[in-house]
Amino acid sequence: MDELLHRSILGRTTPSEESTVTAWRRSSAENEALYQRLSRLLTEVRRLDEAIDVGPPPPVAGLMLRGDRLASQKVEPSARARARRPLRYALRAVAIAAAAVLGFGVAQFRHAGTGSPFGGNEFVTGASDIATIRLTDGSVVRLAPRSLLRVSGGNRREAWLEGRAYFAVAKVEGRPFKVRTRAGDALVLGTRFDLATSDSGLQLVVAEGRVSLSADGKQIDVRAGEMGQVVEGSSLSVTTVPDVLPLMDWKGRFLAFQTTPLKDAAREIERQYGLRVVISDAALAEETISAWFVDKNHTELMKIVCMVVNASCSTEGNIVRMRR
Repeated sequence: MDELLHRSILGRTTPSEESTVTAWRRSSAENEALYQRLSRLLTEVRRLDEAIDVGPPPPVAGLMLRGDRLASQKVEPSARARARRPLRYALRAVAIAAAAVLGFGVAQFRHAGTGSPFGGNEFVTGASDIATIRLTDGSVVRLAPRSLLRVSGGNRREAWLEGRAYFAVAKVEGRPFKVRTRAGDALVLGTRFDLATSDSGLQLVVAEGRVSLSADGKQIDVRAGEMGQVVEGSSLSVTTVPDVLPLMDWKGRFLAFQTTPLKDAAREIERQYGLRVVISDAALAEETISAWFVDKNHTELMKIVCMVVNASCSTEGNIVRMRR
């Protein structure tokens, strides 16, 4: 039903398919409310994109988002439980469709090869280029200047990196994501981290989650707030970093979250945009968001974030208040 919903909202269904969607919408008030909310979200994303004066040449700009829990508080608990799964996946499907229709996620990079990511692609950046790449599994990669990313074909979640990149890896149960380099390999299930390689080794900084770093038959775990290093292909070490965010400033105006608690996403938004984000209650602070934003101003960004977590937001100066 997920695929059918987003095609209906985009006006791409056949008459018989649209009849199926209509019957589904009429079957319950919750279904109709979900459909209307997804439709509003897509409309708002398109409006924000059209409002941007990109100028020549067009800047890198992108957005992919998913809301995990948007059920109305008026829905009875039993009905909310039944609606949660289709709600989650339908919203994700519509958001991905919005990304495809609006051209979000299109990065400025030199591309060798054909097909889609996880189809054998290679991405190369020049001396002053930064590329943003959305893989088909929902992961997002920010590729630094003078870097190369080669993505494996087939169903393998595996990539080869030369240079530097920031990874926001989507969690896929039972399918870890591996990044290979000359100095060592990084293995993750779902996390966000910065990985830089050089002739003498590599440096891994973890923003969220945990990464298994291996080299020369040795292995260490690097957790959020830590830096892992491989020197000369054999010496592995882990150190605690007081604040990992400054080490990732090379990314520019770029944010990427993967089922990240809103309270943690807010901290990064605050630092990136010089805002103060006030979340009114603990339950809202624990809501998760999967999204990536490139070159969005804070008004556009917060409008989308508030819609995704179903929050009411107000702004006074540089203070944004979020509440249910």
